[in-house]
Amino acid sequence: MASTMKQLVYPTYTTPDKYEFRQTSKPEIKKPDEVLVKVIAASVNPIDVKRAHGDVKILMKDPFPSPIGYDVSGVVESVGSDVTTLQPGTAVYARLPDTYRGTFQEYLVCAASDLTAKPSKMSYEDAAALPLVSLTALQCFENVAKKKPEGAAWFKGKTVLVLSGLSGAGAAACQLAKNVYGAGKVICTVSTAKVPLVPKLLGEGVVDQIIDYRKEDPTKAVEAQSVDYLFDTLGSPLTFLHTMKKGGEISSLMVVPPTEVLREEIPGAPRLILYAASAINKVMCFRAGRYGVGVRGELLHTDAKQLERISQMYLDGKISVIIAEVAQFSDEEKVKEVFTKVKEAKGYTGKMVVRIGSPSMLAA
Repeated sequence: MASTMKQLVYPTYTTPDKYEFRQTSKPEIKKPDEVLVKVIAASVNPIDVKRAHGDVKILMKDPFPSPIGYDVSGVVESVGSDVTTLQPGTAVYARLPDTYRGTFQEYLVCAASDLTAKPSKMSYEDAAALPLVSLTALQCFENVAKKKPEGAAWFKGKTVLVLSGLSGAGAAACQLAKNVYGAGKVICTVSTAKVPLVPKLLGEGVVDQIIDYRKEDPTKAVEAQSVDYLFDTLGSPLTFLHTMKKGGEISSLMVVPPTEVLREEIPGAPRLILYAASAINKVMCFRAGRYGVGVRGELLHTDAKQLERISQMYLDGKISVIIAEVAQFSDEEKVKEVFTKVKEAKGYTGKMVVRIGSPSMLAA
């Protein structure tokens, strides 16, 4: 069995062109609940390049060199003594928690409870591209459902506005809104070039109104007091308050989440940051509350059970993933190029995926 592996790291906070490929020791199972996974594919998310650039170092400081990546698909190679749910040869996928971060490498170790079995009809590329964006959208919808007496049924027949409808999480939110939660009307914003891609990539009838934000101001294009649920991927949700119905809800991926969420998901967050987050949330909630609207900043957490639900949605054709490009791990310059595209956030539609290994090449 090989004792070393290839791994992508950032040597310090830097840009993708300065990322490094290195040979390092193959990880080993150290806890009875862990498994060793041969990585087949991994996908790039904005948080990967932001973290490597140092954009979130005020919350999370990294040791160097530091591994990259949360989304992964692969095959279980060996399991710890307490693992009974998985066995060698099982195809799996996951959005890893921060404690096991590092998917752009040939092997990784993580807890068995972090992994979900990959359906045979789901490609390894789709499996690598699906977890973070789909879990993010699902958890936003579920957190709103928890607030409502009628639960998830609250969304049925409602009007949902998704900002940046062909972003990773935005595309998942559009599909979930219409295909899973039964929204009556889905509105999304995209750039001019992407307008014709919406029905092609998300499915006919998923989005009912497409707003070209380059030609019209979405805050004016959306009818006042017409939106029940706003899914914000841009960071300015309060500018849409006049479009919201009383009793409506806003989920934002780009504003500070509640202090208790930060404390749970980022245990080492500085106390000063927690105080600031609390103050920002109080102001934001007060402003939204004047319109009778609820608002919450969201922060994803790993949930293998929810990913099982997403697997079934995928098999039922209710949710899909858009892949923009697949690079080979052996082509190091191409890998850096796809990371650069994600950092610049332009020139592509969908997820960037890196093919790392082959399921037919499992180590003995």
